[in-house]
Amino acid sequence: MKRRALTLVVLGACVVLLGAVGGLLAWHPWSRASADATAPSDPPLKFVQISQVGQDLLRSIELIGPAGSIELDNLEGSWQIVKPAVLKVNKSRMDDLLFSLANLGSERVIEESPRDLSIYGLEPPVITVRVTLTSGEVRELYLGDMTPAGDSYYLMAKGNPRVFTVREHHGAYFHYGVRELWEGGLTPIDGTDIVYLRLRKAGRTLVELRKTPELYKSDIEFRGATLSVVYPYTSAPKPADLNFLGEFAKAFSSLGSTIAVDAGPKSLARYGLDQPDGELEMRDGKGATLHVFLGNQDGQVLFVRFEGDPTVYGADPNVLAIVSVEPFQFVNKYAAIVKLDNVDRLAFVAGTTRHVLEVKRTTQGSEEGAQWLVDGRSVDVKAFKDFYVAAVSLQIDALRDRPVSGDADFTMIFSLNTGTVRTFTVRFVPYSQEFYAVFKNGAGDILVNRQQVKVLLQSLEQLAKAAKA
Repeated sequence: MKRRALTLVVLGACVVLLGAVGGLLAWHPWSRASADATAPSDPPLKFVQISQVGQDLLRSIELIGPAGSIELDNLEGSWQIVKPAVLKVNKSRMDDLLFSLANLGSERVIEESPRDLSIYGLEPPVITVRVTLTSGEVRELYLGDMTPAGDSYYLMAKGNPRVFTVREHHGAYFHYGVRELWEGGLTPIDGTDIVYLRLRKAGRTLVELRKTPELYKSDIEFRGATLSVVYPYTSAPKPADLNFLGEFAKAFSSLGSTIAVDAGPKSLARYGLDQPDGELEMRDGKGATLHVFLGNQDGQVLFVRFEGDPTVYGADPNVLAIVSVEPFQFVNKYAAIVKLDNVDRLAFVAGTTRHVLEVKRTTQGSEEGAQWLVDGRSVDVKAFKDFYVAAVSLQIDALRDRPVSGDADFTMIFSLNTGTVRTFTVRFVPYSQEFYAVFKNGAGDILVNRQQVKVLLQSLEQLAKAAKA
């Protein structure tokens, strides 16, 4: 009984104490009224209105953080960025920010009179939000770190000693930078749907890719996509390597977190942007464009500028390594791909040795009822197709940089059943001890390792023996 009585006394004291704390929570310098609603938790929590003001009474907003200062002005009901440059504001993002400033509340007071603000990321604050009203009154909010729970941020208001928590979305809005608030900000590029790319170094074009639908339709070789490397291969555009292109585009995602360095530079020369060393332009199928100029590097900062934006930004200097690529890296590495559906016969000639693969179809374009022959003898269809895939999967190792002539050591002759050109001849001419120069219908600038051809010929002999068995 004594223990029970003592417990009741302690509980009663707790209720009194909680009531006193609830009274304290109702006071704040910006509030005109406080809601009396209690959150369904134990102990009860009081909702505290931190900021409540009509959006039409907001004249200017300043967001001050590690990336610098952003200022927004309300000009006759229309908001715009005025610092770091005069820029059109993104209405949706601006509405987010105004919503938080006009109706900011907290469901929890963390500490009434904190002695150490650094544990909350408030000494100094991560973000300072300075608001000027049409009356001339200036108010400030101080945003700290995210809470360990990850669903809210620590926050204080000027003139109020208490540390609050505010919901995660409020903190996210106060973290908005130029890239989020600017209507013309950096739009993410879809690396799986690039339709144009141009990379320039030291004032000259290094590589250019664009859509070539007509080439895709008329080319004997299967290109895999309509995108081609058209420069520096102007006479014979190369099919693009979409895997490499996707990784290349993805590597530029870091530019979304650039830091504003100079909003209105008097001279671009000090940043190396008057005559930029590098320039990259990419566009995806949805119309998103990334057009960036690369300037000088200062320690761990690379100065960059975006087309249409006067601001100079600081970016990750690792971007320089990304753009230090060779045009050949964008090229699809298959030496000669011809779709089997378009092939009736494929002859291989190596010296005095000759073998012929043949598909005898009953219906053009269909494999139903077809015969699969090697040197006129039937062979297992899987073995036939496996070898054919190997034959059209020879990899390009390099592009030749000097003329070459002479007889071919090895030749593949495709007899086609469609198109205006019905014969496609691929010749492998000795180039060096390591490489063959490959000529396709008399033209070509690619090199293939001799070992690849040697392995292919060995597989051909095994297939021919299987057909005789």
